[in-house]
Amino acid sequence: MTDNVISRNPTTGEIIATYPLQNAAELEAALQTSADAFAQWRATSMAQRVIVLRQLAEQIRQRQDQLAEMATLEMGKPIAQARAEVLKCANLCDWYAEQGPAMLADKPTLVENQQAWQSFRPLGVILAVMPWNFPTGRCCAVPLVCCWQETLMY
Repeated sequence: MTDNVISRNPTTGEIIATYPLQNAAELEAALQTSADAFAQWRATSMAQRVIVLRQLAEQIRQRQDQLAEMATLEMGKPIAQARAEVLKCANLCDWYAEQGPAMLADKPTLVENQQAWQSFRPLGVILAVMPWNFPTGRCCAVPLVCCWQETLMY
């Protein structure tokens, strides 16, 4: 077994990069970092999370070509498809920045003369195992960001 993950250009077989595997201590540290970030993020107001989502969308758009080229190099994805995928990710961030607050607002129920409420509360750190061939699909985790969730993605 190797101690590294190797990224290769699927067309040429050329090694693009190597990434060391984490040992148990490094994994525990990453989990603790995520738990600490969750404790801080859950106290962040919805208004601030909306700002963060809009900033994320802007950063993605600014790096669209770089991100698309990486997808093309590492996966052989046609550049036009890669650019569209990156833009879709930025648009998803904007959509959740716009729609998320209403989706997560407390809602009265029909129970007890509408004196009971349905509330959305954070669960904790979530592990998301994402497909290798849809890297910007990681933005599918955007709703979790909006919902106070801390997400580890692999």
